[in-house]
Amino acid sequence: MSNIFILHSLNGDTLNIWGLDIKNVFMEKDVDVIMPEFPVRAESKYEKFEYILEKYITSGILNNNSIVVAHSI
Repeated sequence: MSNIFILHSLNGDTLNIWGLDIKNVFMEKDVDVIMPEFPVRAESKYEKFEYILEKYITSGILNNNSIVVAHSI
């Protein structure tokens, strides 16, 4: 495992809700938890998510060794 990647739904808000709980638990275990700032609610569009995810894939942060935790996808 290289990291844990948190991904929320088009109508979710990971940063201010459940994602922080996961981050806090794994920070104590020295595991990187990535919580990208995806657009929320009215601003959410598939194309915006795709653009953000592509940057993480291209940089190698989101990779075959990442664990993806998703909610309401």
